[in-house]
Amino acid sequence: MESIGYNKGFRIERSVDAKTFENIGFVDGLGDNLGDKTYTFLDAKPYFKSYYRLKQLDWDGKSEYSRIITVKQDKNNLSVYPNPANTEFFVSGLDREEAVEIRNSEGRIVLKQKVNPGQPVRTDKLSNGLYLIKVGEETRKVVIQN
Repeated sequence: MESIGYNKGFRIERSVDAKTFENIGFVDGLGDNLGDKTYTFLDAKPYFKSYYRLKQLDWDGKSEYSRIITVKQDKNNLSVYPNPANTEFFVSGLDREEAVEIRNSEGRIVLKQKVNPGQPVRTDKLSNGLYLIKVGEETRKVVIQN
């Protein structure tokens, strides 16, 4: 990116299809172009396969996009958050619609639904307790506290 000397900051954008991007954060610029600078940002809700780009914003209103990069999560990188959950939780690490099973501590299926990346799983009708979340061959635990 050419105009880092007047850098206001970077808008971080994410996409599931490399076409439609959503704003997921902003990192303030360090203001000058003297020497190399290191910036960091952590995506709290990555898709299984995420596309990212930066929009570098200048103080004078000009902007420039970076190239698009692809980040693919490990299959074992499936996670459930927040945990404990109140009325809903999310499953990160999905790249497409997946069937999600929720089993109670006795192993009985109490909820079964299809979930898309970034879509919440509603838990407000479940009793408080420990549940097993099964997505494909992966299983995770979540505590429900309504």
